[in-house]
Amino acid sequence: MLLGNMVGVLGQDCWTYLRSLVAQYGRVFKIHGHCHSRSGTAVDTEVQHTVNPLSLHSIFVKDHNVYEENAMHVILMNLTLGPGLLSTLRQQHHRQRKMLNLLFLAKQLCSVTPIFNDVVQEALMVHIKAGADEPDMLGWMGQMSLELIGQAGLGTSFDTFADAKTDEYAEAIKCMIQLSDVLHKHSLRIVNEKRAALEQGDEALKRQVGQGKDIMSVLLRANTSAAPEDRLSDEEVIAQVTTMALAGMDTTSNVMARILHVLSEHPDVQQKLREEVMHARDDGTGKLRDLDYNEVMGLPFLDAVCRETLRCYAPITLVMRQVLKDAVLPLSEPIRGIDGQVIDAIPVKKGMCILLDLLQSNCDPVLKPLPQAVEESRAPGVYSHI
Repeated sequence: MLLGNMVGVLGQDCWTYLRSLVAQYGRVFKIHGHCHSRSGTAVDTEVQHTVNPLSLHSIFVKDHNVYEENAMHVILMNLTLGPGLLSTLRQQHHRQRKMLNLLFLAKQLCSVTPIFNDVVQEALMVHIKAGADEPDMLGWMGQMSLELIGQAGLGTSFDTFADAKTDEYAEAIKCMIQLSDVLHKHSLRIVNEKRAALEQGDEALKRQVGQGKDIMSVLLRANTSAAPEDRLSDEEVIAQVTTMALAGMDTTSNVMARILHVLSEHPDVQQKLREEVMHARDDGTGKLRDLDYNEVMGLPFLDAVCRETLRCYAPITLVMRQVLKDAVLPLSEPIRGIDGQVIDAIPVKKGMCILLDLLQSNCDPVLKPLPQAVEESRAPGVYSHI
């Protein structure tokens, strides 16, 4: 009784359960359960569920100051990761976003692309030599994702690939055992090593993993030169290391494994993608070369495959938001309430929880049929499955 519909929403078969609710009740409805107040106390309440695109736009963009991360999520993230991007709110969160946005500009991504190429090639060679008849692709993708984040993001190495064992930090991320203490200890070590190398100059950085081009080195340099009011504290910097490793590993590995799975089910798509990539890598002499960031971003069919997989199998499928003050949630099309009246907006009260179903929104049947011009173009894109 206490959990209500939340048992199904958070259960192992939640995708099917939510799909059945949307099919039965439409794109906006209430479910019964509980969420947490801003103090972290569990409160029995009705939770508003929506896949309505105009509602999502209001929550994420237009009226984002009215809707905040669920309190318990923020508390748990702070206890586990420290005051990083996933566990802060309002001004502190905005200040961190301002600093971290600089780390993911095209210029920075271009500089770490060679690191990605080296890690992927090393992983391929090790696993090819292993000669497994049925390789564990999800496990392999997890191992590779962590090493990508380590070298390109943090300027450190977690795995040699040749050794089945990983270090304590990697094991803590994968197993979630003694997570907080282990992650903090190793995140502190990484930050201190980076700071020491920065103080010694460029030559010391070049001797490190990432050669000073990794995201953490760039963050420390940017933070040192930032205005005092924009600067991150030592605690916040350490939390970004933990956040980057934990948040990036599972999402990246799951998406890469899912892409390979989907391609295995559609050999014609796999062949078309292979031809596009092989053609781009051909150096004109029959040898294959590495692609830089701009060349990878210029492959249209690869982009379509990635986007379509992310649409159908989003790494994050549900997001909870809490209403900070009484507001009105707009709807893209009217619905009929239980009293028979037509409704084109829903009033939401302070403290109410709203469950944003990103997966059902991505797969909303309203996308069918596409405009005739789009269907006739046959151009690959996010709706190419239709």
